[in-house]
Amino acid sequence: MDGYGSRSFYSSGSRGSAVRRVGEGLPRDDPQANPSQEDVEFALHPASRFGRVFDIAGGDLKVREVGFYSLHGDMSDESLLTLRNDRSYLRAVTMKCSADGDTPVPNGPWDLDDGFSRKTTKERVKFLRGVAALLKWTRDNAEDPRVRELANGPVDFVSTNSTIGHLMKIIYQRDSRSDNGWMFAAARANNKIVISHITRSGLDGICQRTPPHAWRGQSNDHSAFWGRRFEVYMTQQDVGSGDDSNKVDAEGEEVGASRYRSVVLTKLRDLSLLLEAGVDGYDPLCQKAFPQKYVDMAIVPNEFLHRPDKFYLERMFRWWVSNVLADTGTLRVGFHSGGLVSKVRTYQVSNIPSLVQDKCRAGGMMPWEPNVCLGFLYQLLKYVQATVVKNHSSAVYEFSCAKDGPGFSSKEIPAEEASKSGHEYLTEDMDSFLT
Repeated sequence: MDGYGSRSFYSSGSRGSAVRRVGEGLPRDDPQANPSQEDVEFALHPASRFGRVFDIAGGDLKVREVGFYSLHGDMSDESLLTLRNDRSYLRAVTMKCSADGDTPVPNGPWDLDDGFSRKTTKERVKFLRGVAALLKWTRDNAEDPRVRELANGPVDFVSTNSTIGHLMKIIYQRDSRSDNGWMFAAARANNKIVISHITRSGLDGICQRTPPHAWRGQSNDHSAFWGRRFEVYMTQQDVGSGDDSNKVDAEGEEVGASRYRSVVLTKLRDLSLLLEAGVDGYDPLCQKAFPQKYVDMAIVPNEFLHRPDKFYLERMFRWWVSNVLADTGTLRVGFHSGGLVSKVRTYQVSNIPSLVQDKCRAGGMMPWEPNVCLGFLYQLLKYVQATVVKNHSSAVYEFSCAKDGPGFSSKEIPAEEASKSGHEYLTEDMDSFLT
């Protein structure tokens, strides 16, 4: 045993991603076969996801947890954060849920608006500095045997689970936030490539959108708060773990971004990714090892259960790509009406693709395919790896793709300009991690 867990996914008649180079396999009279944009370097054609170009399977994905840490201090000020190698901020899921079917919430319904008027800053609801924290963790723990193993072994990419998961979504173009397409950054340091979002007006993570969306009159900040409030309900009366000085009372905890991170080494065929993954909680009754003990939590309107296109093609797609690279074990979904949660349902993350396939077959819909997502991600990372050749001290790279465009293009940015254009992941000690 090498310590890795591997995933198995269904295959609906084809194995492989649908990534093609520009014009490859397309009819000669197809306008996409000869895109007008000469700078397109990596093709992203909508029809390509149904192809059989790249042979990849669930066994090509292996995940191993190599570390974890809790974020102590002010989440709105990165310089004040202390990263401790403990699970003091790992919240236990205290609501016992049925493995099958719905579980009514105790003392319900739960009001997701509780505390919104008293919330503080947006940063405490949504923490976006994951790459910087991960690099800091590797530097702070340079002498740890686990980190030394990473320094001595092959690590091709360093990023966050969230960022890489968003890249997987692109092939199916189902992210409502990406009105104008996608953009992300990559920089080479120590022969490793750091992938990050860019802090810039009009960008939400890697998604380009203008103006900001609101769902049914809700601000994105408000919607994010609802999700965080659900996490607190699910973990209330948590007593934490570790020594008494590190214990956390979830009932009194501020609603905000998770303060606990798992560090995983994810292998996708011959590529190795070191990823930081935020964790909502863990199941103390689960007999499996971490990261399978981890639990993701989400909320969804009750009405989506009657809209399979929304629930199975969009929400379950989002939940799967958000968890598969970190090997999260289970998902707990709270169903609400107008912000009042009445029931919770449990899903095994590894079972989501087959569940979607069954529901789509019964409803006459075309399902998304996990192997296509993984194959697309693999090809995109290979493209990034071949493009990012200069060290970050000389240049960094921006990759962008218009939503209705033919594919990705890359742009080399001189290092002196990068620090002024939203590349906040760049630090003076960038070369001092995993050395």
